[in-house]
Amino acid sequence: MGFVVLTYDAIGHGERLIQGNTHHEAGFALLPLGETIAGWMVWESMRAIDYLLTLPEVDPEHIGITGNSGGGLNTLFTSALDER
Repeated sequence: MGFVVLTYDAIGHGERLIQGNTHHEAGFALLPLGETIAGWMVWESMRAIDYLLTLPEVDPEHIGITGNSGGGLNTLFTSALDER
């Protein structure tokens, strides 16, 4: 019994820092392509869940996601779009 935890740096933060103003630079660059930084972050969260579900110690019936600030918004969007 216990927890399996996965954490990663969001685009434009931590080891994924983009020169300039954190994730804003990448966000502005994506808009002409019809993409959003929020969409990319949700996609990454869904892929993180995919990865966790490959681990034998992860119970697919008991998966949670949490965050604060931008991570909280990502949590809201990911929870709305991924039924797992």
